[in-house]
Amino acid sequence: MKKLFEKHDLFKLAGLFVLITILLSWIIPYAFYNNGVAYDINNQAFKWTASLDYRHAVGLFDWSSYSLLGFWYFTALFMFVIVVAGLYKFLSSTSAYQALTDKVANIFKGKEKVLVVVSTLLFAVFTSIATDPFITLLFIPFVIAVFSKLKVDKLSALSSTFGGVLVGMFGATYSTNIVGSIVDTNYGLGASNVQFGFERAAVIVLFVVAYLLMTYFAIARLSKKDTPVTDLFAEEEVKTTKKTKPVRVNVAPMAIFFGLLLVIAILAYIPWSEAFGVSFFNDLYNDIIEYDGFFKTTIFATILGESFHAFGDLDLLGICGYIFVFMLLIKIIYHIPFDKIIDSFGDGIKKIGKSLVVLVLVYAVLEFSMLFPTIPAVVSSILGLGNNLFTLFVSGLYTNLFTVDFQYTVSMVGSAFATFKDANIAALILQATNGIIKFFAPTSAILMVGLSMLDIKYKDYFKYIWKFLLAITVITVIVLAILVYA
Repeated sequence: MKKLFEKHDLFKLAGLFVLITILLSWIIPYAFYNNGVAYDINNQAFKWTASLDYRHAVGLFDWSSYSLLGFWYFTALFMFVIVVAGLYKFLSSTSAYQALTDKVANIFKGKEKVLVVVSTLLFAVFTSIATDPFITLLFIPFVIAVFSKLKVDKLSALSSTFGGVLVGMFGATYSTNIVGSIVDTNYGLGASNVQFGFERAAVIVLFVVAYLLMTYFAIARLSKKDTPVTDLFAEEEVKTTKKTKPVRVNVAPMAIFFGLLLVIAILAYIPWSEAFGVSFFNDLYNDIIEYDGFFKTTIFATILGESFHAFGDLDLLGICGYIFVFMLLIKIIYHIPFDKIIDSFGDGIKKIGKSLVVLVLVYAVLEFSMLFPTIPAVVSSILGLGNNLFTLFVSGLYTNLFTVDFQYTVSMVGSAFATFKDANIAALILQATNGIIKFFAPTSAILMVGLSMLDIKYKDYFKYIWKFLLAITVITVIVLAILVYA
């Protein structure tokens, strides 16, 4: 078994969970929750003795068909990853971008610990309020490029980027992807008066503890001088014996436009209206598309198109238009051939190919879990032992292990958690267990992408993270116990 996972371990681990999900559909009967009550396939109250004949098993052709549905349901995610790969492959081929990352690396040379602290914090804070955690992939390759030039080891770089994202998901405060799913009145716990800011003090405590622990482990790793991280999109160095003078390049345009793109991305993926009640960007959007000063026609609405949305309402495809404009500006300013952009996307897809395959497998677990649901049957049995902190915690861990994306976790078992005596605490349990699972499970999409991009074996990562995982789990249980029993 050990040798089985020595090569292509991420693919095999994700594939193993696909297989487990399929096998469970043959063993556990179909079930779903409605208003906190579990039902079987015939809309009857779920009972194991009466439901054993109602298995909704994944067949041979179901496996081949449904496992690829992720490309359809999650097109925005897959295309966003491809566009980001093309962007950074294009940027890495320019001397201006290399000079920019060199300048940033020089600022932190000898101050790697400072960069770890700042990077982890920024990724964690932004993710905790962002509408989609995957938008951080737009920033991460740049930070990784800086880490690679500082010779920072792989695991420290992972913790300072993807680790920060996981901390933000664990201690999410206003993220519509996580908190927004919980407070949804139709599928979440919003109908039980759970609103943005629920159990805020406890969430902040867990966020701070997770951040401090993640930063501590990353900094402690720095001193071990392990294998340095490499920039996935960096151009291969051409060896030459002839000495050439360094070519001076104007970094200012690259820095300005790249910084502007990152600012736009940050502003565009903060839930201004839904979470904070800020209507400025929605009002600005309406003013733009409704402006009819040109011959009494809404010319801007026509030019910008129906896919143009206000900041705070963009999906992952929404930022791609801005990325293409940015690349076009860089092409013009630095006189880069258009063919270079085309070549960059081809090369970018090659570089990110492994991560895309891992994503397909991870989201296949979600597809089978949702289309052939067995989770509610297991959760109903666990909660049948008693509706308490322990059963809710275990149910949350089990559900999040297979649902991959938190909004599906909530839609699957949210109404069952709402039956707890305090729906706000139940919501925190659901969020916290999601965060814990995301730190280590092979079904954690953002983690698996990170391990793949940084070429880190899962066993090496687990050896590094297990103490953090144990500590954060114990602390979470203590905080939850205080809320429930104090």
